Amino acid sequence: MPAKSSKPKPIASRQSVRRKAHPTKSPYFEHPSEDDIVDDDGEHSDDAQSDSGSDFREDNAATVSDTGVEKAKVNGDANKSKKRGRASSSAKPSKKSSAPKKKKNDDGVIFIPYRTPSPGGIDYADDQIHPNTLKFLEDLAENNDRNWLREHDSFYRAGKADFEKFVEYMNATIPERVDDTIPELPIKDLVFRIYRDIRFSNDLTPYKTHFSAAWSRTGRKGPYACYYLQIKPGQSLAGGGLWHPPSNALNLIRRSIDKHPERIKSVITDKEFVAEFFGSKGSGKKDERDEASIVSLFVDKNSGDALKTAPKNYPKDHANISLLRLKSFTISKSFTDTEVLSSDFGEKACKAFGRLEPLITYLNDCVMPDLNGDDESSDEHAD
Repeated sequence: MPAKSSKPKPIASRQSVRRKAHPTKSPYFEHPSEDDIVDDDGEHSDDAQSDSGSDFREDNAATVSDTGVEKAKVNGDANKSKKRGRASSSAKPSKKSSAPKKKKNDDGVIFIPYRTPSPGGIDYADDQIHPNTLKFLEDLAENNDRNWLREHDSFYRAGKADFEKFVEYMNATIPERVDDTIPELPIKDLVFRIYRDIRFSNDLTPYKTHFSAAWSRTGRKGPYACYYLQIKPGQSLAGGGLWHPPSNALNLIRRSIDKHPERIKSVITDKEFVAEFFGSKGSGKKDERDEASIVSLFVDKNSGDALKTAPKNYPKDHANISLLRLKSFTISKSFTDTEVLSSDFGEKACKAFGRLEPLITYLNDCVMPDLNGDDESSDEHAD
């Protein structure tokens, strides 16, 4: 029987153990296929952008190019994971992921906000309102609470941006084509907030169900008569004037009506004014209504808050008592949803404002006369 070799076996060194545990070809640098790589920051293709019409990124991440694969291999793969082999599809998204973040509502319920609505193949335009804007306002009227709006915040922001874009268009158009006394002001000075003031109201719904803006010499606030625009499903309108002016301004308007009634009557009985805000009536182009009938139409439009009797210092049998009783001097033209969504809505709104300009000018001359000019109304304040 041959003798066994007494030569001792070599003891594995630390280096050999380390090599055995970590193969020379590291799995961290293995080339994955393109289907296994997700680039959270990759841009959508041109087709995807044209479908969405916005900067919103779809849920499905875009596939990176070969150059992107090489770049990811060198710069990031070895540092992103400590696991061997390819990254699993359930890997955590990067910090720049477009996935919506979870939020908590007033009741403490965690929710995921809705994404921005698709434009539905209709492009957003500066001089018209997008259907999504009317749809949001319609849904808001049915779900007027804070939790719902938080969940649909992207819908609100899309509608608000669409309306403000239209206001920008009107902001540049009104001084040029309607009234050169109206300056171009920042949007924040023109657009009304959507939040309601419920401090003294029995209606506790938190939001208005319309978008609105006003243009005057000082924007939506101030002593001047204004042009007013409201977008609301089924109740959109363009109009203006002075609504509930302070007592000193109201007294000046009444003084003008008392001493020079022909001035306001010439404005509200003008044929273009009548056709725009009261509609035509009669055969052919001739309106068969007389001055008294048209004045009565204007009074009816403002009778909601009018006095029941004569104002102080005026007789009850005054020839123009119906005008003197008014506390507001406004007029408006309604638009259907179809008209609001039409491509020429901006033109229609400008036309209505153009017909309204004589009334705006008259009211401003009454309450804030230009004493340095040749304004005829300045003599009323000298009486």
